[in-house]
Amino acid sequence: MYAMNTSDGSDSQMSMDDMTSALKAKSGDDFDKLFISEMIAHHQGAVAMAKLVQSQANHQEIKDLSVNIIKAQTLEISQMQHWQMTWGYVPTTSMPGMNM
Repeated sequence: MYAMNTSDGSDSQMSMDDMTSALKAKSGDDFDKLFISEMIAHHQGAVAMAKLVQSQANHQEIKDLSVNIIKAQTLEISQMQHWQMTWGYVPTTSMPGMNM
């Protein structure tokens, strides 16, 4: 589930199923805006989790994977944020991370 910071600073929860359902109701630019916004939040959550690995995980394989996750998803976040700016989408800050 995703932690969503609402404009008043409170948190609510949105599951992957909720996000997928919201996307199914959209098309065109509306779909693209929502998809990018939700994928940025999803990736930010993955990066936050991966950052915990170096100090928390036991297996080196997981530590190695976490480095790759951080690199790849940070690059993808930057790319999607660039698209938001280029396409005139107002970036949303409603889902900055994941709450598991």
